[in-house]
Amino acid sequence: VVDDVASLKSDFKLLEQKTEQRFIAFEQKIEQRFAIFEQRFETLEQKTEQRFKTFEQRFETFEQRFETFEQKIDSTIQKALNKNMMLLVTVMGIFLLLSKIIDKF
Repeated sequence: VVDDVASLKSDFKLLEQKTEQRFIAFEQKIEQRFAIFEQRFETLEQKTEQRFKTFEQRFETFEQRFETFEQKIDSTIQKALNKNMMLLVTVMGIFLLLSKIIDKF
């Protein structure tokens, strides 16, 4: 009986050691996978940040182009209005001159 108890104790210690080794191996795998997850997350975060910066730069470029386009449109409209105003003044002058000439006859 004593031999059986000693055998059971040694079997239990072996089982305990194997369980401890498996637990340690499992813990190491979890740590490795967590480290891989952290690296992937950091990479994703960096890519997202780069893409956001690129988007911001593109948006700023678009805003600048829009402002330039808006200024060109304003300038073109102003030039057209100035030409039309000059034409109106000229036509009014001609009609005034014609009316004066007609009044004299």
